[in-house]
Amino acid sequence: MAAQLDSGAAFELSLSLDNGCVRFFNDSGSSWLSEVLATAPQHLYTVLHGWNEIVLGYSKMLVAKQASARKLRRCIRLSGTGVMLPLSLNNIFHATFHAVPAAERWAQAAAASSSEIHFIPLVYRSAAFGVVRSADPRSWFAWEYTIRAMTRLSGAEIARRTSEILNAGCCCFERLEAAAPPFNAYARSSRERLYRFRRAVLGNVLSANEMQSDAQRRRTRVLYIPREHEDRAITNEAEVSRSLRALPNVERLVFDGLSLSEQLRHVSEAIGLVSVFGQALVWMVFLPAQHMRTFVVELVQHEGAWKQDYVRWAATLGVRHFRSRGDMAACKPDSSALHRAWQRKLRNYTRFIDCNLTVLAADVVEKTGAGIAWARGGNGDVVRRRDRG
Repeated sequence: MAAQLDSGAAFELSLSLDNGCVRFFNDSGSSWLSEVLATAPQHLYTVLHGWNEIVLGYSKMLVAKQASARKLRRCIRLSGTGVMLPLSLNNIFHATFHAVPAAERWAQAAAASSSEIHFIPLVYRSAAFGVVRSADPRSWFAWEYTIRAMTRLSGAEIARRTSEILNAGCCCFERLEAAAPPFNAYARSSRERLYRFRRAVLGNVLSANEMQSDAQRRRTRVLYIPREHEDRAITNEAEVSRSLRALPNVERLVFDGLSLSEQLRHVSEAIGLVSVFGQALVWMVFLPAQHMRTFVVELVQHEGAWKQDYVRWAATLGVRHFRSRGDMAACKPDSSALHRAWQRKLRNYTRFIDCNLTVLAADVVEKTGAGIAWARGGNGDVVRRRDRG
């Protein structure tokens, strides 16, 4: 049955409110959902809609309404501005769709503001915190990524401050802002926006001297990033690692256990990435593609028509894309109704997400070697030829 909405509700794409409060609640979809409470004596009933990259459209984010005295008594008051930023999934790929416009709006404002800015996760039900994923902000690497362009705070301090706000149950601010504007990371017109985002994020990760020399530094490193999870691991990883050592400057680096800032630093010093389809390839945004030739080698399975996410993203960024195919192995069963629905919709794609992969080491070496040779060709714009394998 369709949800019933008050015909008097205003539909908005952004919210800006003096003396606004945020109340957090849980439901069967996710923990840390929110509603906005107005403290001023005025009639307010607004439904905030925002961009949802999962459905490629707008979705209902939250309701803003007049607060009752009973609810307000339970709130704490913080000085400064509260800024609600989207968190649709604890996933860097999805977070990029929201982190880029957030940085454009708030990076300079956060640096120049004389009052404190509190960043608040605007959690989507798709995040499934406390249902499928951890409700503890210490594990929300996508949230740290979302606000990294606005702060130099450590990941631990970001998690601590976020936990304090969430666990308060309700927080009021001198001013409250909320929005989830659209952004298409695949659009060719997004290239400069992604480059600016890279600079903003790395500006809070690297030293001032490192940022000043970013365009001039000569890089030779190629990062081979294996997964050590129970899904999408390479079954013959030892063979692949051994074979890649025959190439110059290829470094095997496991990202699990590294902080977000450490991962960003490593990628910013590389000219190429080699990894299985997934989060490691998202880091191509932080390759120095604006200054020199860079490449990625994506490892996928032979079976089925494969999604073009990273082909398209590489084309947007000007990164050369290579693909090496292998065979699926040891797929993890999942009987949840949600997972079965995605399997029906996406077929082999979703199946592969839950599977390991056996690759042809010689082909991985060939594609990586081709990427290295191409990257050595000098500066200049990338010829966006797709090397699909």
